Amino acid sequence: MRRGILAILAVCLVGAGADVYWPLHRDLRQFDPVALGTLETTMWQSYYGRQRMALFSELAEMLRTQYQFPWLRSYLGAYRGAAAAFTFKDGKQRSDYQKALPALQAYFGLIRNTGNIDFDAQRAAALELEWWIVHRGA
Repeated sequence: MRRGILAILAVCLVGAGADVYWPLHRDLRQFDPVALGTLETTMWQSYYGRQRMALFSELAEMLRTQYQFPWLRSYLGAYRGAAAAFTFKDGKQRSDYQKALPALQAYFGLIRNTGNIDFDAQRAAALELEWWIVHRGA
């Protein structure tokens, strides 16, 4: 009995690891623009309404339905993306905003590892954060 449970647990852990870390080649250029725009609008409303769980859920849905992320990976990506967004939102100055960078780097790294477009995830995250900072007061 104990060996059976351990075997099932091992299979689940290997499956979860593959779901999250196995490199994939999903076509990031193929998505439904209307559905994506609707999700983006809803996510902005959740962000400005400080609805963390709603933003997390909507971001996971976007990653899954529009970019074909595996189930567990979509939730990990949503966690990282939402964490970066709300770390930034709670900031008051550049040093506070910089605290969002590690989560953004992890988020973009997950996208690079899932998609079929090779890019520098660290640079993309830094540029994204800078864009957020520049447009903060807009």
